[in-house]
Amino acid sequence: MPRKHNQFQDSLTENKRSHNLYFRRLAEMCLSRFKWKLPDTVDTSYLETILMSEGEAIFFYDEVMGYLVMPFTNGGSALDVAGEPIKRFAYSGYNGYKRTLDETNSVIIHNNFLKCNSIVDIEYYADKLYDLDQTIEVNSRMQKT
Repeated sequence: MPRKHNQFQDSLTENKRSHNLYFRRLAEMCLSRFKWKLPDTVDTSYLETILMSEGEAIFFYDEVMGYLVMPFTNGGSALDVAGEPIKRFAYSGYNGYKRTLDETNSVIIHNNFLKCNSIVDIEYYADKLYDLDQTIEVNSRMQKT
């Protein structure tokens, strides 16, 4: 039996598509803000993705793979005078790689001076742009009648 045409479902699908379009475009702009001069072993798109989602990343040297950039967590230790963790745990969510580091063998890279991620801002502005887009769409359809 054919499925009934559901206007609500169609509208919901279109709304999600519109929101996702703005989210992807804003995320792409965020991910391409800088031109990095880093060693070849560092994936700059991965670095930007970490900064966008986590707000900070850690840069360090691995004896096998060379220079790397990864997400990290505070090692539960004291903070230095600048408020950075002295002990740091770098990890990869893809292959289980883990490494304990400290201020002598790693550098923390922050997304911004507030040390926060951008994903919340991207979501906020995607919502606003989607809402404006829907307002224009509704207004345009009303003008036709």
